[in-house]
Amino acid sequence: MKKILKKIAYTIAITILKKLHKVITYDRFIIIAKNQGYFEKELIKNTLYDISNYLEFSSNNDSEIEDSENLIHRIIAHYHIIEKGLSFPDTKSGFGKEVMISLINLIKRYISLKHDTNNNQIQAALNAIFEYINYHKKIKYQIEEIEFHFASLKKYLDKESIHSTIELKKEDILRSCQINFRGFVNSRYSIRDFSSVPVLVETVIDAIDISRKTPSACNRQAWKTSLISNHKIIADVLKLQNGNRGFGHTINKLAIISSNLKAFSSFEERNQAYIDGGMFAMSLTYALHSKGIGSIILNWATDSIKDIKLKELLKIPNSEVIVCLIGIGNYQASFSVPKSNRKDLSEIIRMI
Repeated sequence: MKKILKKIAYTIAITILKKLHKVITYDRFIIIAKNQGYFEKELIKNTLYDISNYLEFSSNNDSEIEDSENLIHRIIAHYHIIEKGLSFPDTKSGFGKEVMISLINLIKRYISLKHDTNNNQIQAALNAIFEYINYHKKIKYQIEEIEFHFASLKKYLDKESIHSTIELKKEDILRSCQINFRGFVNSRYSIRDFSSVPVLVETVIDAIDISRKTPSACNRQAWKTSLISNHKIIADVLKLQNGNRGFGHTINKLAIISSNLKAFSSFEERNQAYIDGGMFAMSLTYALHSKGIGSIILNWATDSIKDIKLKELLKIPNSEVIVCLIGIGNYQASFSVPKSNRKDLSEIIRMI
């Protein structure tokens, strides 16, 4: 009964927030926006939009989750804790028992809802539990409760050869670091004058593949990339973005970077979608640069109305927040770019 009442309360809260957003959007002033200036009104309106989306699509820590994406991301966050524990130089015996029980229950919930058990993240989670049990068997530490609960799940594990940790050698890492990274970074500029030579879709997809290695909170990898090649659709999208005047027509491919709110839970993670998505966008620009492809990050600093229009145009789910756009194209033989002076080190380093 308590869970049902909580779910009803959540639904009512989301509905009220969305209603308030619409009321303020269409200038039907109510008490919350009355007598406010333009800035205050827009701030309230767009904040309501953000809050209602986060409430609707993220999952709080004690909610009963049914959506497969919410479940997958919660499962990833749990099994990643186990992976980390197994990788420590002095792994503590019996570590993470509560996390392990919670992980098993989440997987059981996932299976009971008939979701796909061949999903590679579910397989990784099952294997993490399998390795956790094997580790404790080797050190002769009793974890009977976990073994008992895992017994019904083991049949879903396809490959027991998948490892939750990998062994690395310092010499191999240092060998791969033998590049002039400073020179590589300093040679990348935001391009606003692309050539007419088309960029191969396969090249961009390979750059996206490279960018998958971007770090993310609990390895949840919430980012999504909508890649557009159709010039008419690119033009329609760029009409909604304010920073491409004078060069937008030269953009050959356009990537929309978004982040899935279903990957996050609780109020503490309310900004994480933008942090993880922003890091992925930076990785993608460097990956494109490594392939000799030019790019420019176009901010998505806009209001809820344009946000809704863009999502409708590209059929991006409301559960995703748009982080930025990336214009992509080949280089001209020669071109000019802004100098873009960097701040002095003394302005960005705080020694403590």
